[in-house]
Amino acid sequence: MTTTSTNPTLAKNLKNLRDKTGYTQDFVAKYLEVTRELISFYETGSRSVSASHLEKLSDLYHVEPYKMKREILDTETITIACAFRADGFEEEDLYALAWFQGVVKNYLRIKKIAAK
Repeated sequence: MTTTSTNPTLAKNLKNLRDKTGYTQDFVAKYLEVTRELISFYETGSRSVSASHLEKLSDLYHVEPYKMKREILDTETITIACAFRADGFEEEDLYALAWFQGVVKNYLRIKKIAAK
């Protein structure tokens, strides 16, 4: 399993994105199929985030992985991530939402490449 190095900025951004979207650590842990404690470790920087988890979190929060490592997240990125709040969501809704946001993220990647 490939991991990214422990990054305090990434840890802070993961917590901020989770808080802004209204997701609990339990909710995110279920989505990643890990323990809530691991989410806490990711958010405190105690553990490195695996590349596969970073990609899944990227889909969930609709933020490119490299942007999650930036000191300051783009305002547009935060706005998009906050447009989908967890209030009233069931666990299966979370998977559908993350899948859809992954599709949108990939579409935007393709559109950017096509524009070059």
